[in-house]
Amino acid sequence: MNVTRARNRRRALRVALSAAFAVAVVQAAGFAQVAAPTATDYRFDTSKLGPPPPARLPNGLLKVTAFEQGNVAQAFAGTLRGAAKPQRIGESRTALLSEDWRIERDPLLGAALVARRQPGEVEREPEEGEPGKVADPKPPEQVRRDNKLDDARARALALERVAKFGIREGELGSVASLRLVSQELDDAATRPSAVELQSYKTIVFRAINGVPVQGSRVVVTHWPDGTLKRTLVHWPAIAEGGNRLTTKLSVAEITRRAAALLAREGIAKGSRASLRWKYVPTRQKSGEVTLQLVAAVRVPTPEKVPASGFAEPREYEVPVDAQ
Repeated sequence: MNVTRARNRRRALRVALSAAFAVAVVQAAGFAQVAAPTATDYRFDTSKLGPPPPARLPNGLLKVTAFEQGNVAQAFAGTLRGAAKPQRIGESRTALLSEDWRIERDPLLGAALVARRQPGEVEREPEEGEPGKVADPKPPEQVRRDNKLDDARARALALERVAKFGIREGELGSVASLRLVSQELDDAATRPSAVELQSYKTIVFRAINGVPVQGSRVVVTHWPDGTLKRTLVHWPAIAEGGNRLTTKLSVAEITRRAAALLAREGIAKGSRASLRWKYVPTRQKSGEVTLQLVAAVRVPTPEKVPASGFAEPREYEVPVDAQ
């Protein structure tokens, strides 16, 4: 009786396993019928996805010590007349006021702000407990400034200051130049006044081995007469170790990964997309960052957007097994 019962149990177990296997086969077969996305499902432009960058950093990169008060002041402000004692306004952020300048530094974030102080003007409303509250009720003085610059000269002045700060050619990327202008229209006017030039703005972006580094930039603003108005720096130092700067994946493999990512994001098949290299920084406790190479896939604005709709370019990061 016990033998018969054991045989029946083994027979039931075989039937259950066979049924489970059959279900698994059916499910696998059903899954296989859904075609995986391929590179040909999208119109990829890989012209900017050249050979992988080298697995080494260039020499002479910016150090954390560049954010010391003396170096920041020397590069962007010069002499600090009547400077007060720096005050701490955050975990690692300090603010220093002189008669002419406000200097904020945060070495652990790799950030600095140098802004010229104007009588009656507040460049940024100080937070509670910060120095620099201006009680003067008079409006800012309007100083007439003749234009002594052009885009090329403003760019050259900005790059001179950036180099003095400690940023060398080995980590310079693209440089953009902008002109800030204004027009007035009072109640009695029927048309705006002539365009008036307010300032030149130069934006310096970071690149390592020709690859853009996400988030790093220096913005230098000059008044038309060439006087420095403001500098904003976000340029964390790069650690010597822990970086993943290159990849062994081919363009074809990266394109297939990009296609799968776009499909998961719901991007319509047939859409245009471009691929380029990009370094993504990760902040370390030392104030330095480590870099990881990714392929950025960018989907531009759709060619046809409904009149009532809104669309903007989108960018996604494709892992490339960086090493």
